[in-house]
Amino acid sequence: MTSSFSCAPYIKEIGRGKAGARSLKREQAFALFDAILRGQVSDLELGAVMLAFRVKGESVAEMAAYMEAAQAFLLPLQVESALAPVILPSYNGARHAANLLPLLAGLLACAGVPVLVHGIEHFAGRVSSHEIWQQLGWPLVASPEHALTQMQAAWAQRQPVFVTTCTLAPRLSELLHLRNILGVRNATHTLIKMVQPFTQPALRMVSYTHPEYHVLQTEFLRDSGAHALLLRGTEGEVVANPRRQPQIEWFHGGQHEILQEGDHLPLAEVPALPASRDAEPTARWIEQALAGQQPVPEIIVKQVERTLHALKCVV
Repeated sequence: MTSSFSCAPYIKEIGRGKAGARSLKREQAFALFDAILRGQVSDLELGAVMLAFRVKGESVAEMAAYMEAAQAFLLPLQVESALAPVILPSYNGARHAANLLPLLAGLLACAGVPVLVHGIEHFAGRVSSHEIWQQLGWPLVASPEHALTQMQAAWAQRQPVFVTTCTLAPRLSELLHLRNILGVRNATHTLIKMVQPFTQPALRMVSYTHPEYHVLQTEFLRDSGAHALLLRGTEGEVVANPRRQPQIEWFHGGQHEILQEGDHLPLAEVPALPASRDAEPTARWIEQALAGQQPVPEIIVKQVERTLHALKCVV
């Protein structure tokens, strides 16, 4: 592809290695990511940019600029509800234990919360929320033309909705799949977990896996004035680990506080969890838990309570 946007001045700044690279100014970062999203950057330059940022790491100002640029490429959503919607990203799946993110979504939806889960359909060697969603028979949105109608109908029935990334943000979805070509993650993997597609206030649930991302996400969520809850993810998913109480941080209007203190020690007793991580038995267990036939892990009950508390300040 022929480039209509020269990345050379930007690569010169960010491509000098971890010690020598400099962060871009916010306006530079916006111009670069906007050009990438518009397809104005050649494949060669795009690979160089992504790898340079992978080595350097993104600054808070750069991430804020990416988010600003990405907003124009999200499917705009609006919901009529007494409660603000809750956004749950799902971009990791489960490798070792059952993926209980759909349980969290179902519990919140049963409480009358409009819940939107967005993510990719499949992972190599992992069980995705999408696969469990299919087994549950819950609403899946795969068409932007009917997204709002499908969402409103599902929420009226107190059901959570799953929308694929290629529907919610097709250009960001393409950038996520660069991992299959380059072999490493890029800034889009962090960005997509913090997007807010609604045209009204909404509560984001955000997770991190490594300390450096915790620092980045904390500063971004605080400085942007986002409504969000931040916790250490379970295998990267935003549902709390049922075996250990996580710290949950609350961001609202530029304020940042600890909503729940974490406990590094595992629980002495954990209720029975799905015997398999596979999608079908996990879905059947989630159905039983939502019907009161299986005990819901207390850690996840607390996460739901903290979420409902935070929603009261989303106006």
